[in-house]
Amino acid sequence: MSESEKKKLEKRTPCFRIEVSGTEEKKDEIFGKFASIRQELTKKNNKPMGNLQVIEALLQKWNEENDTSNTQTKEENTEAINQNDVWHCVKSVKSALKKVSTGSKSSEGKTWSFQLSDKVEPVATHMHWAIQNCNQDEKKLQKSLLNILDHYKNIHTDCHESARCKVDAKYEPSRIVITSPVAEKLF
Repeated sequence: MSESEKKKLEKRTPCFRIEVSGTEEKKDEIFGKFASIRQELTKKNNKPMGNLQVIEALLQKWNEENDTSNTQTKEENTEAINQNDVWHCVKSVKSALKKVSTGSKSSEGKTWSFQLSDKVEPVATHMHWAIQNCNQDEKKLQKSLLNILDHYKNIHTDCHESARCKVDAKYEPSRIVITSPVAEKLF
């Protein structure tokens, strides 16, 4: 980068300050790359670009390279397993359950049910438990997840043998028991 370009960069007031640690050579290298990206963006968009736009462009470029890298890895390694974290699954179920567990008085029994209002967090807890205790057995996991509805209908034939509803002879449900066909269908 020439001295005149450095002076132009120094004169320009950035929208925020960027500091880089390391040797002067490393700093010059980083700021040089930053300035060249800014120049490319300025030419491309026909207007001056701030630090924020430069950083956004860097992130976009990095993400594109990362996506390409992930795609190449999948293509090169056919044994690669793509999986989501448990959190993603539970979050989407909680979100869907929240939608059918609250609503206006006029839409109760149509788009939501009061009988589901206390089920969001307990269902999430049960899902976490089922996933952790299935021992990678798909059928065991499926059975445990499908049993959630029966458990809240106060039917405990398929509940785990260590569950309180099986162990405690005086067990009383602490949640609203699902009796409504609408609530069952929404669940």
